[in-house]
Amino acid sequence: MGMDVLKFRLVLVALFSSLGFNLLSQPLAGIYTVGSGGTYATLNAAVSDLTTRGVSAPVTFRLKSGTFNEQVTLPAITGASTTNLVTFESESGNATDVVLNFTAASASTNYVFNFTGASFIKLRNLSIQTSGSSNTRAILGSGNLNDLTFEGLRITLPSTSTVNENLGAIIIRPTVSTNIRFLNNTFTGGSHGILHVGNNSNRSPGTVITGNTFTNVYARPVNLEYMNGVVFNDNVVNGSIYYDYYGVSVRTSSGYLEMLRNRITGGSG
Repeated sequence: MGMDVLKFRLVLVALFSSLGFNLLSQPLAGIYTVGSGGTYATLNAAVSDLTTRGVSAPVTFRLKSGTFNEQVTLPAITGASTTNLVTFESESGNATDVVLNFTAASASTNYVFNFTGASFIKLRNLSIQTSGSSNTRAILGSGNLNDLTFEGLRITLPSTSTVNENLGAIIIRPTVSTNIRFLNNTFTGGSHGILHVGNNSNRSPGTVITGNTFTNVYARPVNLEYMNGVVFNDNVVNGSIYYDYYGVSVRTSSGYLEMLRNRITGGSG
């Protein structure tokens, strides 16, 4: 009898261990909170789980009000798609309530968000701040990038009189990219606002830049190259005293170009 009870207990332990493992390894689906008292204590913990488990439905990470002194790298996410979109946003819906802040010690860590082949991701209603004088980039993108949306962000970089991509807000140099959207963001400071340079042999379609405001961006508030169609509407670009300043630069691109209701001032305009 004693041996039978022991075997029964071992079977139960194995069963519950298997159930626990299966639950932990299931793809993410639904809404999760990030921050003190949330589903995940840190943004890195949330991203680690996301990259390990993937998704099986739309996933939203809602960041609780406060400051997150972190940086994260987002690779391709298993299961992500136009239907199964991954969103990072402030829980309150107010960008000023959530601040992501990081001071890079070197060029290799010069980002707050690093998209490395990531697709089907949205950043919405977040504040991103950097500090320092040499490496103050907020968002970096490389590899194959598709369907990325940056919406309602408030990106603040230190003021500079240096022209360098290491001092840019959003720097995207993909191998291939499609449908990269910048909607209703505020950019302050830095050398560059949005730099999106595609691939000359496979130009980037679907780039949309609407409703953004650029203030005190020293050299290139908007710099686009190797695009296949661009929509640039309802933006405000405030000028700089830099002698080679361009408020908006679109070079070596093809396809439909729409530019309506923008206000662009300063420098070479």
